[in-house]
Amino acid sequence: MILKEIQMDLPFVNNKCNDYNESKKLYENTWKLKRRQFQLMSRCMTSMIERLMPTVRTESYWKILIECVDESPRKEVINLLGVCSIQILFDSTKFFNINNFEKKQYIIETIIKAINYLCINNNIHLEEIRNVCDIIKGTNYTNEWFWKKPVKMAYKNVQIKILHEVDIVSIYMVFKDTKKGVIKEILIVQDVPDEWIYNKYLGKLEWISEDTAQLVTKDGNIICRRYI
Repeated sequence: MILKEIQMDLPFVNNKCNDYNESKKLYENTWKLKRRQFQLMSRCMTSMIERLMPTVRTESYWKILIECVDESPRKEVINLLGVCSIQILFDSTKFFNINNFEKKQYIIETIIKAINYLCINNNIHLEEIRNVCDIIKGTNYTNEWFWKKPVKMAYKNVQIKILHEVDIVSIYMVFKDTKKGVIKEILIVQDVPDEWIYNKYLGKLEWISEDTAQLVTKDGNIICRRYI
């Protein structure tokens, strides 16, 4: 199989109540939002790993699910329909109280711990993931890239840049002169840091005049920007 996805999760652990309805209510009231926030915040780094990693072949896994628990992590690794599920000790209270840069560092540290555990205890070779984590550290944990190739117009071009942060995704229209470099970088939209949400903006980029370009979203909306 080819490894395609890495996900982090805060599983709900209920040690207070054995009643199903009460347990469900407890999850809805105290954990559901926290879990969703964690998935979004950790996605900044996991999506960067997925984007940078080479083709990684495994015997039976297409996804690694890292379950972050505050205590007593499960020792065994579970394979559920090709999803490699592993539990790692993780201080969720600490995570939500540190700044965004420190959150990125903590996420990468946790992923490296999970990868090391899999390599040592389960003989799963994932050195490529560790190498990508080192590359991310070298970029100062900045998840930034250009969407597709530049669209040219005479001596200039325009391109879409995406900056995926812990709590937000920012999409820019970047105008460049082939000789002078960047002319102007314009923020055009910000949204939730989730590919399923911000991908809707990435439809078609095109020039409509000598100094104006437009981004047509997948639902047909038009975002126009001039660089002058």
